[in-house]
Amino acid sequence: GGVEVRGELDPATKFTRIAYHSRRGVEGALFIALMGERVDGHEFVADAAERGAVLKTTDRGATWSYLNTGYKGSFWSGVTLADGTLLVGGLRGNIYRSADGGKSWQAADSGTHSSITDLQEIGGKVVGVALDGVQLESTDHGQHVTVSQRGDRLSLTAVQPGKNGTVRFSRRGVVADSPAKAGVAPGKS
Repeated sequence: GGVEVRGELDPATKFTRIAYHSRRGVEGALFIALMGERVDGHEFVADAAERGAVLKTTDRGATWSYLNTGYKGSFWSGVTLADGTLLVGGLRGNIYRSADGGKSWQAADSGTHSSITDLQEIGGKVVGVALDGVQLESTDHGQHVTVSQRGDRLSLTAVQPGKNGTVRFSRRGVVADSPAKAGVAPGKS
């Protein structure tokens, strides 16, 4: 066997390594999404990559296609929502969204310059975390994002559904909920 990769990428693009886990930092890496136990193989998977590229598979990883978002920076996380919408987020708070399977992409205003480290769909909402203690939430599939910031500004690395709500992680491990600092929203100014 092997893996076929289709699509176009700038020939000058150089990757320093291959990464398979978006929560472990993919700077300089070609990111590939691996199919997990809970992912339906009939739905496509798309995930984040270096230089604005996103990789997509519709056949459980046998073949991959590059999707060009138009962004030139790094994406650190990506999620395919239940309705098929693709969201990717990364450096400087950039979020790109596609509602047509990756054929076209639009930048979504995340309301922050903090680099987004994870995006997930939890309980019908898009939930994200970023550096500087930033927490993101969207109830309309990533079209509009609300931002809050932890008072301790602890850099958040991942978010997952938990028994009693959303569980957030940092390099220190599981992070207890902390109310947002009043009046602070690290917006793009």
